[in-house]
Amino acid sequence: MGSLTLSWSIAVVATLVTAVSAVRMMTTSGEARFAAGGDLLMGLCMVAMSLPATAAWYGGYGLWWSAAFSLLGTGAVALASQEHA
Repeated sequence: MGSLTLSWSIAVVATLVTAVSAVRMMTTSGEARFAAGGDLLMGLCMVAMSLPATAAWYGGYGLWWSAAFSLLGTGAVALASQEHA
């Protein structure tokens, strides 16, 4: 499932996304803080998924693993796009 360098590079980028989201979450309030919290959670999950050990462990599941994450991602987008009352 890709090279070790690629996996670590993606993990580093995801860590940067997480750090920026943490700063945004600490410096904002209201809806912006809520959105930053979601980005922070997403960044943490991206780090966990892109680590070489995780990619090696779940890489053999191929299309089924991708379909599961796509379904969860689509559900998250649908929930996020709903208007707040």
